[in-house]
Amino acid sequence: MESAKYCSDELSTDVIVLAALCVYRKRLFAK
Repeated sequence: MESAKYCSDELSTDVIVLAALCVYRKRLFAK
């Protein structure tokens, strides 16, 4: 993940989206 520091904002956005989806799924399954 060290290479992420040198990547553009696109990769950072993808990581944020994936994290958000993970949390969203956990909330759905929690119910």
